[in-house]
Amino acid sequence: MTVPRDFATGSGRAARGMVLGSGRHREGLRARMAAVDDHSFKRTRNKRGRATTVGKVAYRGPNASPSMPKVKLDLTSDELLVAPGVLRPIGHPYRDVLPQARVLSYSIAELFGEKLRALAERCRPRDLYDVVHLHRHPDLIGRADPVRHALERKCEHAGIEVPSADTIRSSPFRAEIEEEWENMLGHQLPRPLVPFSAFWRALDEVFGWLEGSSPTTQLPRASVGQVSAWEAP
Repeated sequence: MTVPRDFATGSGRAARGMVLGSGRHREGLRARMAAVDDHSFKRTRNKRGRATTVGKVAYRGPNASPSMPKVKLDLTSDELLVAPGVLRPIGHPYRDVLPQARVLSYSIAELFGEKLRALAERCRPRDLYDVVHLHRHPDLIGRADPVRHALERKCEHAGIEVPSADTIRSSPFRAEIEEEWENMLGHQLPRPLVPFSAFWRALDEVFGWLEGSSPTTQLPRASVGQVSAWEAP
């Protein structure tokens, strides 16, 4: 498969891991053997009726799992890129050297706009977690305007209204997202799992920041000074 020069990884787990680097997206992948057959990829159509390709590539890694884990690929030309892609380093804490150390990916503002659109459309537990977790990322301080611009363009492209905290709370998936919180995130996050109610309440903080009514301030870094009179207890 030939990858075009403007190909960019989207808002899937691999792309989020490049930006977040922690939480449920910190995953190592060191494949020893990949397996692809005639059934690995399937042509289909998305909600807008546009052609897309979904595939899974199995691999055998260093862990002796009974079945080969799979990497899911969603290939589409229907996504709207609001801003140019950025080159991000690939986390690879292993001794072998990757042939290419960086990959073209969404900017963090575009990534956040994409996750907000996904939360508005399907309201899944991982969308809520990603939105709140991304909102707390220090690289987004002072960048509400480009995030809002990306969200507006993506909602227009998808044919949906720009969401607010109230429209998210009135989603028809409201009961489902709470019921599936433990099932979908319990095996991906450290224990004890942060309760659903804490992230649900944080929607006001997220959209307040997005609308400019509750800006995030950057706290000064803690510094270690010299305390000559201190003695160990």
